[in-house]
This record gives sequence, structure tokens and C-alpha cells, in this order.
Amino acid sequence: MSYEWDESKRLSNLKKHGVDFADIEEFDWPMARFRDDILIDHEQRFKALSYFRGRLHLVIFTLRGKYAPDQFQKSGEARIREYEEEAD
Repeated sequence: MSYEWDESKRLSNLKKHGVDFADIEEFDWPMARFRDDILIDHEQRFKALSYFRGRLHLVIFTLRGKYAPDQFQKSGEARIREYEEEAD
């Protein structure tokens, strides 16, 4: 997979969520569960839940020829339960 991102968004995400877009290759894409897409600023964004470094994370991204993360953050308890219930 190829990735691209806005550097100011990467730094903002790192400060706000403590997760760096530069590490997104470690996100477990093959095990990801995709959620409803959303439209923000006339651009379609997708949500993916999967594991990153042993913990469930959420990635919100666009496709511009490459995966372009908009947010990358740890998932809360409700999302973790939802993800695990779907696995049963």
C-alpha cells in the first residue's frame, strides 16, 4: 500500500492522539473492519478499525490514488466491544 498525508495533519494527529501517520504501515489492514463512509468537505472518507501495536485503532482516510490518513487514533472501549462482538 502507498500512503500520502499532509504534514501539518500528521503533526496535529501526533499531538492530539499520540499516533504518527508515519507508522500506519503497521496497521493490520487485512484484519480491518470498515465502517460507513462519510463526506467531509466534499471528499469521501472511510473508517477502518483494526489492530496497531496490540491495540485496536481507528483510521479515517481518503483514497487519492494512495491511502491518505486524516485521523489515526486508539479506539475507545465501546468500539473495542463492537469489534470483538463482530468476531464472534
